[in-house]
Amino acid sequence: MRAFRPALALWASVSLTPSSALACSCPPAMEAPITELYRWQIGRQDTPGRPQLKSIQPLLSPTLYQHLTAAYQLNPGDGRGYLDFDPFSGRQVYSHNVLVVSCTGESADVAVFTGLRGRLSEAPQRLSLQMQQGPSGTWVVDDITYPWGGQLSSVLSGLLQQ
Repeated sequence: MRAFRPALALWASVSLTPSSALACSCPPAMEAPITELYRWQIGRQDTPGRPQLKSIQPLLSPTLYQHLTAAYQLNPGDGRGYLDFDPFSGRQVYSHNVLVVSCTGESADVAVFTGLRGRLSEAPQRLSLQMQQGPSGTWVVDDITYPWGGQLSSVLSGLLQQ
């Protein structure tokens, strides 16, 4: 464990720095909705119950918003699958911060710092956010690819088709 402490200290110091304070190759118009989405996610984690997505609707593509809303209505007691993890980190633990690492075309690579309450995991969760640019030039999150290769859209489609 001692070997990991310097790396953990580095991750902790980076995680306490707002993502906008670190250099990123992303256009501000693409980075802004990502930062806002994770600010919402981090702020709402201690609120009991299912998340209310209405306030982040402008940050998500219409399809992603519709599918997430429907998935959060699923009831585990009905014998069907349900969304049992945080779709914005791919984990079942707290998200502490996010760092937008880079952008290429219509995708953004992010590092989501997760862990138990008050304690960071030793390495961030690396995700790829597929972005969609609307007619007015604003960017929204359209899908998320997890480190294991799965995509949020596929997970949601599978749940909703059961």
